[in-house]
Amino acid sequence: MSRLIAVAVLFASFASLSAQDAQVIEAKGYIIPVNRVQVSARVPGVVSEILVREGEVVRKGDAIVRLDATAFQIDLQRAEANLQASEAKLRQILDSGNKVANPDQILAKAGLTKAQADRDMARYRLDATTIRSPIDGTLILVTPNVGDSLRGDGPAANPVCMICNLLELDVEVDIDEKSIRLIEVRQPCEIQLTAYPDVKIVGEVVRIVPHANRQKSTVPVRVRFTTPANMKIVPDLTATVRIMVK
Repeated sequence: MSRLIAVAVLFASFASLSAQDAQVIEAKGYIIPVNRVQVSARVPGVVSEILVREGEVVRKGDAIVRLDATAFQIDLQRAEANLQASEAKLRQILDSGNKVANPDQILAKAGLTKAQADRDMARYRLDATTIRSPIDGTLILVTPNVGDSLRGDGPAANPVCMICNLLELDVEVDIDEKSIRLIEVRQPCEIQLTAYPDVKIVGEVVRIVPHANRQKSTVPVRVRFTTPANMKIVPDLTATVRIMVK
């Protein structure tokens, strides 16, 4: 109810401004989420389990996909065994009674440090076989299937899913460079979605992107609105924005 009241107030403000014969700048654009994250695998592996489906809401830290962890469990066991051996070797050298640092002690301490780092890396890689959501949001795309092989962290890493916060959505429109001087943050505007041609929502300019498109001679502008409870709005829907300029 509070959202509908807020929209009604915005409509009243927009109508008041329109009555003052304000200039209107119209542009078409697309719905984009304020926060959209593409999640990739941090380690290579074979998908053993997919725990979510597209459209499901997830919380930060929720498991999304699991990779076969067998090899990573073996690596951790090996790393822990090497660490125990390194600790025993250093303890034996120190128990020999020679308290003065010597090459054997130095090498043993360095070996212990390396063994600890190897153990920590093995733990990290094993933990990475469970791919988790980095944010609260809605899954809009899940890419792999069970049995798929994924490449690990880096430029060639396979995308696993796309997560968006559908409670915070903007419309991004391209404003002609001849008109950009008239646009200011917090200017009121009217948003009309192609999916809901009979519904007009009032929002405001929230950002003027600080770069231009050379080919189109335009500047991107972000407009934000309050989503009524009875509307289903998802990324990439088309919209027409009319910005009121005094």
